[in-house]
Amino acid sequence: LLGAKGFAEALSSTFAAVAGTDEPITVTQVVIDGLDTVQERAGVLASDAVLIRAVVFLQQMFEPMGAIVCRVGSSIMSVIIPGSDSRQLAGEFEQFRVRFDASSAQILALSEISRSAIKVSVGLASTRPGVEGQMKTHDALLAAATKAVQAARTAGGDCTKTFAARSAA
Repeated sequence: LLGAKGFAEALSSTFAAVAGTDEPITVTQVVIDGLDTVQERAGVLASDAVLIRAVVFLQQMFEPMGAIVCRVGSSIMSVIIPGSDSRQLAGEFEQFRVRFDASSAQILALSEISRSAIKVSVGLASTRPGVEGQMKTHDALLAAATKAVQAARTAGGDCTKTFAARSAA
């Protein structure tokens, strides 16, 4: 599992590898809010168990697609997926959220913590080759994914939001 530095290097090299091709690349930000509450009420092991389940589900679901799963913050994971765009992946990440929610509910129930204590917000952004105004740098792609996850968190969490470049029509 790569950290923040590994994520930055992987994003830069993946972006460079698909530059000039018709292949899209998607960056997804996954934020798990509420881990501090779990830690305060049930301890570090319970909080870690919730986080580890998220990482395992992300790896199981997306690494077979060629994705790179990274932990870039204490409760933030980033996933780089070459060859797919956010329109194709939004449903897959929603399935991740549902699967994770059901699994983490078991851990929370053991500690008598409300299921609503954990909120998972997902933000996706993709390049769209051939679309005017499309993101031309990996920094712009990361910024768009960050905006998408912020929109998901602003909407109350427990949802998936996408950001896609649009042509100026």
